[in-house]
Amino acid sequence: RLDEANGSRRGVPNWALTHPPAADRVLKVEEAVTTSRTSASRARNKTEFERVLEGMVYGDSREKGIVRGSDFLHPVLQFAMHFPQGWEIVNTDEQVAARENEESNVGIVLQLASGSGNVQQVAQAGMARAGFREASGQRTSINGLQAYVGIYDGVSNNTRIRARAAHIQSGGRVYVVAGLAPASRFTRVDSAFQTAIASFRTMSRQEADRIQPN
Repeated sequence: RLDEANGSRRGVPNWALTHPPAADRVLKVEEAVTTSRTSASRARNKTEFERVLEGMVYGDSREKGIVRGSDFLHPVLQFAMHFPQGWEIVNTDEQVAARENEESNVGIVLQLASGSGNVQQVAQAGMARAGFREASGQRTSINGLQAYVGIYDGVSNNTRIRARAAHIQSGGRVYVVAGLAPASRFTRVDSAFQTAIASFRTMSRQEADRIQPN
């Protein structure tokens, strides 16, 4: 609305704006294009430009964790896991999620668990807060790490959901790796959930140091 106003009707003077008005930007771009067309020589600085770009990180960072193919690697927290081959993986600040394909409602989530107590207490309290009822569960060990693995039932958007969730203690933290699917599809995909959970492992400092971002 400010751009459409003119003269004394403009609500904010140009000098008070943090960015130039759109109309002013268009004029400046048009002036630059006209000058460029009439310029006798066009300077190029490809080498200098590439030198400035050299070393810039793009994509995932070491602090956020790095997705490489079907693997999720976190060199700072020193753990890794393998998602099912071909699944789409999305790495966000809150969690890492993978699903069979874009339309699928079957997925695996990796995130930091909250709560206090031993790994079983954290698991049972956390899943209850998320609205899941435990059908079965047991304490176990995954690649030398204390864990609690359970089968849980819940409801989402009027659909019965079944989950296999593993709460795994590593480096003073508890992580949850949960495979979720509509109850009618759970049996078909449970083996993939189990394989992904079993892949959770710690990394040595030497292995973590070798993992660098793009």
